[in-house]
Amino acid sequence: MALSEDEQRILSEIEANLYETDPELAEEVRSTTVFRHGFRNLRRSVLGFIAGIVFMIFTLSTSFWLSFVGFLIMLASAMFFERNARLVGKAGLQQISRNPLSGAWRDDSGTPGQRMRDRFNRDQRGD
Repeated sequence: MALSEDEQRILSEIEANLYETDPELAEEVRSTTVFRHGFRNLRRSVLGFIAGIVFMIFTLSTSFWLSFVGFLIMLASAMFFERNARLVGKAGLQQISRNPLSGAWRDDSGTPGQRMRDRFNRDQRGD
């Protein structure tokens, strides 16, 4: 449902007021996505899996039971990863791949060469 001109004006005034009164909050709201928490959990689960592997390898020569604890850490991390990957889903992966603030994936502006050509053409036009 499209907003009326009056509603768009009011929304623009609220946004401008937010940028004036609290620019840090406005920047955080602008850069935060719905899937941010899910991706944070995905990173944590990968780190937990790696920590479980390292723990398992170093304790294997000492004790079988300690290395089994490392395996359990790996298993729990893999299950946590799978659950959060399902929560994020395909829509989250598509959204994060389009986010220019994301360092993990390239944004929609193209290759670095294309961005450089666009910037050069913009400078030539005087924009």
